[in-house]
Order: sequence, then C-alpha cells, then structure tokens
Amino acid sequence: MNKKFTILIILILLIITGGVFWWWESRKEKEDKGEIVEYHLNYPLSKEEDFAIEDTPEGKIVKNEKEGLFIEVPEGWNARKTNLGGENGWIVELLSPDVKFRSDYTFLPEEGCGIEISIKHDKDEYEIKKNYIRAFQEYPELLKEAPVEEEIELLEVSGHPALKEVFFENEELGKSIMVTVPMNEKLYIFGTLLVPKDKERCFQEFNNFLKKVSIE
Repeated sequence: MNKKFTILIILILLIITGGVFWWWESRKEKEDKGEIVEYHLNYPLSKEEDFAIEDTPEGKIVKNEKEGLFIEVPEGWNARKTNLGGENGWIVELLSPDVKFRSDYTFLPEEGCGIEISIKHDKDEYEIKKNYIRAFQEYPELLKEAPVEEEIELLEVSGHPALKEVFFENEELGKSIMVTVPMNEKLYIFGTLLVPKDKERCFQEFNNFLKKVSIE
C-alpha cells in the first residue's frame, strides 16, 4: 500500500469519526432536553405537495419551490410522485417510456432508464457528505490515485459541489449510482440504476439530466 493511499484511508477514517462524534454529541444534547430523536431511521424527505409536475411549452418540468429545486424531464419520459412511507416520505421518479420492472412488487427495472429525485433532511449525513467533499477538494491527488477513484467522484451540479458514489455493481442487477449535493443543511439526491441491457444509454441520459438540474 503506497503512502498516499494510506493517508487517504486515514483521512476518510477521521472524517467518519468526526461525523460519528458530531452525531453522538447532537443526540446527547437533544436527549438531555427530553427530546426523542431517531437518526437515519425516520429522516424526513418531502411532502407530496412540495413537488409539482407541470407541462410547459418547453417540455415537462418537476419543481420544488420550497427547496429551490427545478428539473427538466427528459423528452418523452414520464414523471411520478412516489411515497416511501409517511407524510414526509415523498420522492419523484423519472422513467423512460421503455422502462420495464422485474415485477409489480419491486422498483428494480430490468430494462429502460430511471432516475430518482429526493431531498433528504438529515443533518448527520449532511455534515459527513460536506466533510467528504471538503477533504477531496483539498487533496484531489489522493482521489485520483486511490483505487476508489471509480467508486467516488467529485463533480458539480447546478454550480454546487457534489459527490458521486457507486453503491453496487453486478452482472444481473446493474450499476447503482447516487449523486448527492449537500446544500442549505439538506441533501439533494439524484440516483439511478443502470441495467446491463441499457447501461451506456442510461448513463448518458443521467449525465445529461444532471447538466439541466437547477438548485437555487
């Protein structure tokens, strides 16, 4: 293991440790006040009415004016609101016209393209993501030289620093990618699953989509 990669591992461990420490201190402070808080289990997303899906002369758009998010839906694609649980558990899904799911009981596609959009209110994860981005901005050479370069990448979305992560990749299901923009103490999250059959096409669609996202 070379020296620079060893430094990177130590740096990441420090970031994670700092995030855990911040989470523990925040939890302890709230519990001392008699507040019961569930972290990472019951984090709020958005309400159904926060998202609007509109047809305009320029095409279909998705917007969340409350959170300053405006999105152009790819031409010919469908957009729908989906509830993951509870009043504050809504996301938006963008689906290509040829998308097909594995069954009626799963969100996993077997062909076509899809993009999930969510806004996550989780201060713990917000701090961790901000720290990751800050660390890799200060030490870009470590990100380039480390073996994790294909799994983690820095980019910009709507002019804001973002973290791109690959969560898994296998021959059957495909490649899961998530792009997170930590901003204003919340996380703007854009995810996709590149199925093997349409991997290259959907990857290009996802990249084009990110270029048109607007976060104010």
